[in-house]
Amino acid sequence: LLTRPYNAALARQQVFDRVMQQVEYCNEHPGTGILYDTGYRKLFAASGNALSLLPLIVLTVLCFASVFAMEYKNNAARLICVTPLGRKKTAAAKLRLSILLTIPLFLFSVLPELVRVCLTYGFPGLSYSVQSLPPYANLPSWLSVWGILFLHYGFQLLGCVSITLVVCALSLRLKNSIYAIMLSLLLMGIPILLKAMGLDFAIYFSLLPLFQAGYYWSANGNPPLFFVYLLSVMAGAIFCTLYSYRCFGRPTPGQKKWAKEKENKEFE
Repeated sequence: LLTRPYNAALARQQVFDRVMQQVEYCNEHPGTGILYDTGYRKLFAASGNALSLLPLIVLTVLCFASVFAMEYKNNAARLICVTPLGRKKTAAAKLRLSILLTIPLFLFSVLPELVRVCLTYGFPGLSYSVQSLPPYANLPSWLSVWGILFLHYGFQLLGCVSITLVVCALSLRLKNSIYAIMLSLLLMGIPILLKAMGLDFAIYFSLLPLFQAGYYWSANGNPPLFFVYLLSVMAGAIFCTLYSYRCFGRPTPGQKKWAKEKENKEFE
């Protein structure tokens, strides 16, 4: 009972000490400002957007597993492959539409978190230098807080588009939507589950680093490793795009053999 008044007086001591640390930090880094950074720390936490990644993968796989497989299920690919502009024009249209439809899925996965953080903590000092956030003192001073937010969610969008392109490529390769769903979920879901089980190396076989971009740029992260990973993801996305664009509607070896035998019979 005797200590209650003193405890009440010292209840906000930790908050005061934290503000004083920010003041000292800003004095040591000209051009920075004092920020209430709890919301930013929530967004850039090590867990990133991982909780919404598995549902996003499942939803994306279910939406796009039939993009190319459907043409082989109803044998429309045989008609497409004999038209002069059918193959590549159709493939390009399918890829463009799939990427455009990925954007609403991405927004569906990130908007709840953004709204919750905005209502709870707000986004103060968006125009300040990113160095105003102590974990990002190693980044250029000309980069603003809104700039790193934009990059953080831009790389998450790249991750969503990469998921879509992989699913489309598997849909074309397997020519069966059920097989494409099963293999896509295995390839992209198992590494996340392994990471959740404590096997940290599995994260680099998934798209989680793209969803944790803000954390990887901080002092606790590893920016060089992130950019190496980013290059590998971009190479994989480009490969899936080119494969879908060039191989859609192309006659299979069995079809080529059948066409050649038919041509020989007609010639005889």
